[in-house]
This record gives sequence, structure tokens and C-alpha cells, in this order.
Amino acid sequence: YYAIRRFQLEIGNTPTSYIPTTTSTVTRQPDQLVLNKTLNTQGTFFIESRRTTGVSISADNGTESLTLAPPVNQNTKSVLYYNTNRTLLMSSGNNTPVETNTNPPSNLNRISLGFNRRTNGSYMNGHIKKFSYYSSPLTEDNLRALTDNKETISRNN
Repeated sequence: YYAIRRFQLEIGNTPTSYIPTTTSTVTRQPDQLVLNKTLNTQGTFFIESRRTTGVSISADNGTESLTLAPPVNQNTKSVLYYNTNRTLLMSSGNNTPVETNTNPPSNLNRISLGFNRRTNGSYMNGHIKKFSYYSSPLTEDNLRALTDNKETISRNN
């Protein structure tokens, strides 16, 4: 005698965790990853993802936030570079960084993946394949290398 319990069919090639149900359907809550870390006054966020809605990365100080929302409905490698008076954005297929002309918030101390913790919303619908945070400055050539499928990053310290 064999019994099969908790059988679950998946659409797509990525399994999800088991959600116990009885007679009604249940909605999966969004995944929330928060890293409490005091960030340097300059740094670079890198994310390789595919999203349909929402924010991929958010860094905040409790009052202000710095967010990255890459292009939707495509696999992208995106970077967000910041220092005390400059913010640059760059994504796959665009070799020219976009300067946002905004001063980033100071005293960033929290990184949120897949949503904006400060506003408690803008949940990402999609997948994050890779995330990195570089606490030392990267050159524009380094930013291009990250978004152009090159893995080697040289640092000028």
C-alpha cells in the first residue's frame, strides 16, 4: 500500500513551496527579503531579473528610498550607481548610463529585494536570478561590463 500526499502540479519549470489548503484556494504571500545594513555613501546595486510589475531593489533610511525597477517583460541585467550627489541607472542593451539628476538619500540602512519596504508596497511580480551590492565605486566601464553579460569586474581602488 502506497499513499501519495501533498501532491502539487506546477506550471512552468520552477517549483514553488507547498501551500496547505483544505476546501478553498489560498493566495501565496509575496516573498520579502530585507537586509539591515548601513550602506556606504557610494555604491552600486546589480540585479539580473525578469519582472512584470513592481520594484526589484529598494534601499532606504526609513523616510526616503532609492529604488530600481528594470524594464518589464524581459530578462535584464540592471545597475543603479549612487554617490553623495549623483545617481546613474543602466540596463541590458543600453550602453549609456541614465543620470537621474537626484541626490540619493543619506544614511541608507536597509536593502529590500522584491518590494519597497518604506512604502510597504510596489511588490515585484517576477524572478530575481542574481543580486550584488558593490560598496566601492565602479567606473562606467564596469557598469557596462555588468550589464553586457561580462562577469569580470575590475576595481580602481
